[in-house]
Amino acid sequence: MTGVNGERLFVRGVSIGGGKVKIVRLNQIDVDFTGEYSTLIISQTDRPGVVAHITKVLSEVIVESILHLCVCFGKKKVQKHLQL
Repeated sequence: MTGVNGERLFVRGVSIGGGKVKIVRLNQIDVDFTGEYSTLIISQTDRPGVVAHITKVLSEVIVESILHLCVCFGKKKVQKHLQL
């Protein structure tokens, strides 16, 4: 796969039957996910505080998204689907 900026990503997948696939390799890294659920892949440099920062940013985005859903679709309906 080639991104809009020309960066290339190599993806290897395998069939697991029933019309489903599993991704087993991204670039030179072994992985194991099906895509059945939303999957976020982050490539980062291993430095102190990087994982904590990523976790903080993601938690803020997730909370804001849930609050937005509550406002747009009604709190009870969202709570039912998210099992809050």
